[in-house]
Amino acid sequence: MTLMEIMVNQSLANMRGMRKDNIQALKLLILPTAFLLCMLVTLDTRFYLLGQLTGALFFMQAFILLHECGHRSLFKYPGMNQLVGTIVSILVFIPYRNWREIHDLHHKWAGIRDKDPTTEDTFADQLSDSQKKIINIAWKFYLPLFTLGYRIGTYWSTTKLKKHLAPPAYQKCLRWMLVYILFYVVVFSMAYDFILSILPALLLSWVLCDILTLSQ
Repeated sequence: MTLMEIMVNQSLANMRGMRKDNIQALKLLILPTAFLLCMLVTLDTRFYLLGQLTGALFFMQAFILLHECGHRSLFKYPGMNQLVGTIVSILVFIPYRNWREIHDLHHKWAGIRDKDPTTEDTFADQLSDSQKKIINIAWKFYLPLFTLGYRIGTYWSTTKLKKHLAPPAYQKCLRWMLVYILFYVVVFSMAYDFILSILPALLLSWVLCDILTLSQ
């Protein structure tokens, strides 16, 4: 067997391994279930701490699931990708429609940093000395500046969305943002205590996601 044949066979094997599989996709939702069960048993400190750790991993996983749903590659059926993508997008505070629009452009302009909407404002030589100090302090003390800056500055920025999207797509993103804001207000007002109880898990997940975000 020639080297070319070996490479072709390996590529085909990799493609088969990346096929959409609904069962495998559903298995990825086991972690959220474990997180919720641990958080429900808040009377036991050990379960609460385990819930925080599991929750941090879950919120980090939710970002990864959002990525796959945005690529329409997690489930075989488009509707399932849309449904799960919308649910997990709520958990990572990125409107699903905004994610799909901007992330598609990210792949279109990958490697061209001044046109890629996720990297166009990340040139180190454009930072002031005070900005560099803030970044160094955030990194030293595990403050998730990169994760929050990336999510808010990229997917909630009306200026960025308007700059990169056609008017119809921009208007749809604005409507999605409004719906998400109303949803967060309602949930926070109705489940204030529970939201506060999972803040450590959420904060830890953002710290972990900083590592992923820096790869951008």
